[in-house]
Amino acid sequence: MSRIKRSILLNASEVLATLDGRKTQHRIPVNPQPGDGGLQLADVWEERTGSRCPRAFNSPFGGPGDVLWVKETWRTTKDQDHLKPRECCHAISIQYKADMGSQFPGETPQEWGKWRPSVFMMLPFSRVRLLVKRVWVERVRDLSETDAKAEGSDPCESWKRSYQYRDGFSDRWNSAYGKKGLGTSTNPWIWASEFEVLP
Repeated sequence: MSRIKRSILLNASEVLATLDGRKTQHRIPVNPQPGDGGLQLADVWEERTGSRCPRAFNSPFGGPGDVLWVKETWRTTKDQDHLKPRECCHAISIQYKADMGSQFPGETPQEWGKWRPSVFMMLPFSRVRLLVKRVWVERVRDLSETDAKAEGSDPCESWKRSYQYRDGFSDRWNSAYGKKGLGTSTNPWIWASEFEVLP
């Protein structure tokens, strides 16, 4: 039986791509990287080949059949701004930044409050559930063009016409993880998941 296992953080563009059906995969760095903190490359390979996952190397996405709930940037009405997320009434109106299009904060009716980071979203406010179909590990540069497209990446103008989506993925990845020493140039190990949106 499918069960809600854990949360997953998606930015506004990733949420839209997921709801549109353009994003069916997601990747994050393995933490710690193999070789750090006593973990060995053999541990990664064991998980990559489908063997039993080592206790010290649990998947952040759970496993096939598990359900992830999406955390995204959100806000409530202004009268709730002084409350912590867990204190907000579950019956209040919720607005999601992914639905704002090109509209900027401050251009909305006065009744809406401040934007709250996705990390502070509570389960009752989440609107997207993802059924995990597959989980694996790989090097970030092992990503295929098909996988890069399944990540919801935008095609990148490049003279390498056959690698447009990979280039777009690399730009996004380096923007998120480059300053952490986990850019594509270092070719880190990453967790990858494939999922489908539940109705």
